[in-house]
Amino acid sequence: MRSTYKKPNVKGPRFRNKVKRALDQDFFVKLTKMYPDLTISRQDVRKILNTFHAICIKEIAETRDGIELLEQLGNIIVGKFKTQETWKGNVPKSVQYETKIDYLNWEQNEWICKIFYSNFASKYRFRNAALWAFEPVKSMKKVVSKAFTKDPYKYVFADHYNRINKVFRLAKKALNEKLKAQQNDEPTPLQ
Repeated sequence: MRSTYKKPNVKGPRFRNKVKRALDQDFFVKLTKMYPDLTISRQDVRKILNTFHAICIKEIAETRDGIELLEQLGNIIVGKFKTQETWKGNVPKSVQYETKIDYLNWEQNEWICKIFYSNFASKYRFRNAALWAFEPVKSMKKVVSKAFTKDPYKYVFADHYNRINKVFRLAKKALNEKLKAQQNDEPTPLQ
């Protein structure tokens, strides 16, 4: 027996969050107060920050163990875990044929990609660390999603019941062991 698919209300109201930009007028006023001798245009500051963010996003998507942010603000890692949903459907085709149609990506169908941020494992504690949050931008979500669909088994498995801090510690421990093994294999220069 086929189950029918109820078409979503496409013409319903859409409520969007207000966008808060980091590079607004207040940022540039504070920047000029902190560094009065700085002679750089706003476009150049934006270019510098955008290239830095692009490098960080690429590094997060490509490395298995994530990255540690500057000034020890925390860690960002891409993880995967199994879904608990019962139906992962192809909505456009389900609407077209008026029946539930599943995606046929058998490699990735049971996995969900998540971008995790944690500042718990940082070396030094800082004020209001519990209030810090991380919300990835659209470009970061796209890059990580593309990388995840290519190789979902590369990323760290995050269990539903363990804290993400444990994943960070295990990833950092594995990276340190790998670096020590590389150092032991390399011959030391003669003095």
